[in-house]
Order: sequence, then C-alpha cells, then structure tokens
Amino acid sequence: MTTKNNNYVSLHNHSDHSVLDSTILIKDLVNRAVELDMKAVALTDNGTGSGLYEFITECNKKGIKPIPGVEFYVAPYSAKDKNRHKFGDNIIDVEKGYYTRLTVLAYNNTGLKHLFELIGESYHIDNYCDKPRIDLEMLFKKHEGLIVLANSVNSELAIRAVNNQVEKAKEYVSRMKAVFKDNFYIELIVYQDDKEKETAKKLIKLGKSMDVELVSTNDVHILYPNEQNIYEYVLAIGSKTTLKDRGRSNGGFRPDVNHNQMYLKSYEEMILKHPREFVDKTNEIADKVNVSLEYNSHLKPVIDVPEGYTAESYLRKLIEDGFERKRSNLSKEIQEESRRRIEYEFEVLLSNDFISYFLVVQDFINWGKSQNIGFGVGRGSVGGSEIAFLTGISNTDPIRYDLLFERFLSPGRGSICEIEYEDGTKETIMISEKKKMLDGTYKYIHQLEAGDEIVGE
Repeated sequence: MTTKNNNYVSLHNHSDHSVLDSTILIKDLVNRAVELDMKAVALTDNGTGSGLYEFITECNKKGIKPIPGVEFYVAPYSAKDKNRHKFGDNIIDVEKGYYTRLTVLAYNNTGLKHLFELIGESYHIDNYCDKPRIDLEMLFKKHEGLIVLANSVNSELAIRAVNNQVEKAKEYVSRMKAVFKDNFYIELIVYQDDKEKETAKKLIKLGKSMDVELVSTNDVHILYPNEQNIYEYVLAIGSKTTLKDRGRSNGGFRPDVNHNQMYLKSYEEMILKHPREFVDKTNEIADKVNVSLEYNSHLKPVIDVPEGYTAESYLRKLIEDGFERKRSNLSKEIQEESRRRIEYEFEVLLSNDFISYFLVVQDFINWGKSQNIGFGVGRGSVGGSEIAFLTGISNTDPIRYDLLFERFLSPGRGSICEIEYEDGTKETIMISEKKKMLDGTYKYIHQLEAGDEIVGE
C-alpha cells in the first residue's frame, strides 16, 4: 500500500447504492480520493452494504485503503417497537420518529462480518419499519471489530443535544463508551447553518467533558460542488416530487439542500470549517483499519435440513415426493425414463457440489408459490432437468419435450483457464471431470489437464 502524507480521510461517503440519495459511482469515489492524496476512504451507504465488495475491490486496485461501513437507521428504543418516538420537538432530519442515524465502520474482518450480519437483521420483518433498522442492543452484541461515529446532525446524541437534554446525552455517551471504549467517536459533520453549528459546539463541550474523541467528517453525496443541481433532481425523484414543488425548508414535501457543501472535500477545505485536530483524527481511525474481502468462486450456499437428514438424503426425499405427485400415475415407460434421469442427474449434482444449491433454490421458489407469488414455467437450460421439474424449481417437463440435462450441467463440460507460473511462463489448463470407479461406486473426479498430461486430481 502506497504511503500517503495527507492528514484527512473522508469517513462518511454515500454512493449510488444509497438509492436516490447520491450521484456518486463507487469507482469515481475511489478515483477522486486518490486524486486528493487520501491514504484511505470509507463507504457508508444508507442501511446497506451492497456496494462494499465493489468498493473494497476498487480500492485494492487503486492502492488506497478501504474502510467499509454503513450509515445505519437506528430505532429509538427496540427495533421491534414500531411506534414513533421523537425525543423532543427539535428533531432535525428524523421527523417520522421511527429512527435516528449512526455511522458504523468495520476495522477488521470480524467487524466486517458483524456489519453484514447487522444489515441482514435490519431487514427482518420484525425490525423493518419505514427503513431497515437496528437498535443499540443489536449493535452491542456485534460490537467486536466495529467503530461507531455518533454524528452531529441526526444521531440520537445530536437530537438530545439540540433539545438540551444534557443528562440523556451523557447517559447515551456512557453506554456507548462502556461497549466500544476508544472505538466510539463523536462525529462532527461540516455544519451548514447556525443550528448545526450550535449543535457542534454543544457536542464538542460534551466530548471534552466525557473524554470522548471528536472527529470531523463531511456527509458526502456528490463529488464536486457543481453537481448540486443533479443531486436535487435525484432527491426529487426519490420523493416523487419535482423541482417546482416547495422544499421542506419552505413548508413543502420535497427534500431541499440549500448549499453545495456535500461534496468530497480536501484537507485544506476541511480545516476551513473545523479545528485541525478533529480533521487529523480521521487519520487515526484509518490507521486502525485492516480489512480484506476476497472473492471465492467455490463458496456454495448452505441450507438447514430437517433433523435426521443430510443435504443429499433430504433432496432425495423431495425428489421422491415430486415423483409421487407428477410421475406415479403415468406410463411405465415415462416412470422408467424419469428414474434413469434422476439417477444420472443426481450423480452429476453430487459431483459438482450442487446439492445445497438445489435445496436453496427449491426452498425459496416453493415458498413463493405458497404465498401466491407468480413464477414462470422455467427459464433457460434448467428446463432440461428432471430433478428441477420434480422439486418444483421448473414447471417444464423435460421428458415430454425431450430436453437435454447436459445443456444445464454435465460431467464432461470442462473450463479452460490460463496458469501463470512464478518464472513468468504461462500454460493453458483444462479443468474437466472424469468418471471413475472408487470404493465400489462411480464418481466424477475433477482433473487439471495440461496438454495430454494430468497435472492435478
């Protein structure tokens, strides 16, 4: 990783994965951070980590450290409580009362795992209310590997400060410090008006009195200040309004931003707004982070099966159930052809480690059908699978239409890749499967072939 001398790292950035709340593409965010000579940059989309793999990959390509994060929607009390709670009259940007905001960053792979787990929990039907939500107890259970920034605009801490609820604010800080210790920070977002400036002053005083580090960020939704008008269009689309409609600041419904400061700022621009010590603190947070996310093409889905079954035996049961429903009253010839196809296909699925994949797909498809969700008859080559037909994945009868399973998956279908050795030479390798007798049964063996020579099995 290239060493950078800059003292500012942008820790609060949204991309187009914050749907209709940012104009920034991830590759452009990373490129701009590199142009500004940042040694690291964060991605903190609203309630989602859908862009994090692309973000981490892009950062690694460009030689800049990725800081994965999420700006979570946090329920005022329990995420299972769907009532509105407004903490006070001056509630800034959380007028619905269903959530506040919190910036959460992962500083190691355990934290990244916890980040993804929290995202998953937030979308559970018990927790979702207007937005995917977590609560503090959920966050505390997954605290390992995480850094939390309580911002000065729409976090619970900010709302308590705006409403002069000093004791409640101190109680909140004490709870966070007890769990996150020196990984809890008060986040001073670049203020845009007198109210936000006053809130920042209160939080600076509170942080210093309770020995909590303060860090400066900018809530980034655009890359350059001249893109503000585009952002206004995006917000209007998201609220189903037009720019002709009155903005919220004038009593209307359309979100309006009466400034052009939500862009990716340089160090020099940041210290014009905030004390240098708080801007420099972003560097300290970046130094804590060491996260990797590797793509593994061999990962397969896993599904829980009923007690007493393995994945293989459970798929066998589902196949038999489907055979009874769809084939048992047909001619002997069709039943025999079905049995032949089942045994052949099952052998291929087992060799390719596709058993769990089939179980997962049939599970969500059949659940959808039970909820009266429409499905097609079966698209593409999967229509050639008898097992897919019997388990409800496809409604296309492969025997009736004489369809080939091999168009979907076959033991002899190899893939070609190029191997580069340490000395710089390259060789074309065929990855294929051969059927061999092992332990009294036929099994398909994966082979690596270079020319006429088998180099691995």
